Amino acid sequence: MHIFEILKKYRKRRSKRRSLEHIFNNENNYLLVKYPYFYDCISKDREFGILQENIICRALLNKEAIDKAILDYKDECLRLNKNIVVKEIKERVNSAIVDLPYLNDENNHRIYIPFFSKSLNLIYVDEPEKLLTYPYEDLLQDFSSSIIDIFDTYNYKLYDSFFSKMIPSLGDETSKAFFSVDDYCIYIINSQGRIDLIINLFDRYMYKFNVKDIMLRVNKVMEKYFAFQKKEFINELYRQKFISLRVYRKLKARC
Repeated sequence: MHIFEILKKYRKRRSKRRSLEHIFNNENNYLLVKYPYFYDCISKDREFGILQENIICRALLNKEAIDKAILDYKDECLRLNKNIVVKEIKERVNSAIVDLPYLNDENNHRIYIPFFSKSLNLIYVDEPEKLLTYPYEDLLQDFSSSIIDIFDTYNYKLYDSFFSKMIPSLGDETSKAFFSVDDYCIYIINSQGRIDLIINLFDRYMYKFNVKDIMLRVNKVMEKYFAFQKKEFINELYRQKFISLRVYRKLKARC
């Protein structure tokens, strides 16, 4: 059995009722039922899949909020028999996005709907009046033909944004590590935004979780991982109190 399989086998399971990501998923995954084509890009691993589902749900909620601001303004203009004013519709959108999660791209543009291209995101924020004209008005209704692979396009930067609750750790040219306080796992995510590896911390033989200075400790473990020092990686897991002596001995037996 591989060392990461051992960590998974003996991990200490947490109650999902206390998991903020599971609570959010239970409350919002109805959105994915409405748009089932998103399931094609979600991981089959249940825990990581939930994190990806939540990113998509947050993006869908963003789109709903912006769409509502635009359509409410349109209805108001029709009711008052007035023309669309670019400045006014931009003000409505700016008010709608003020507290919404986003991703900063390499040009420091805010991406609020990451299942759309960067150009469509710019229209949504900078030129929202176009969404009331052909052909962009279709985005307010059936937008399925405009969807891109959210994870492949924005890769692991998406997890290092307000769409994710994970904390970034170390990385290299091909992947980056993220720590999830929700399930005490380290996720290694590649440049296609997919999961390469899950490192489960804290096992069933540990009575308490030591979470003091946890990111400092996670980074020390990941230094050994990205340096390809297998024995030192296992030693560091134990040194940083992420595994019990019993599991440590099982891992050492595999070296």
